[in-house]
Amino acid sequence: MEKHDIVDGLLDILREKMGVDENLLTEEYYDNQLTGMIFRFTALDMICLFLEVEKKFKCSIKSNGIQNYEFNSILGIANVVMKSKSSKIDLK
Repeated sequence: MEKHDIVDGLLDILREKMGVDENLLTEEYYDNQLTGMIFRFTALDMICLFLEVEKKFKCSIKSNGIQNYEFNSILGIANVVMKSKSSKIDLK
């Protein structure tokens, strides 16, 4: 899965599940903190987003991705998902 595919999936979640205004889902806002003054996500919003991301991308995000504040912008979340996908060991 390519990074742009993950970003597109995140935009779908933010639009459809989180109710984010379409005007904020452009590249100029991809590095903005979701908990900052523009997006204004609450802790509960972030938990919901976390669960939606794991479900959509069928991944398990490690706690260090959250503790290091990587899971706090569109690009940051895309990077965390990429890391979780690349560290997944295929045991088949």
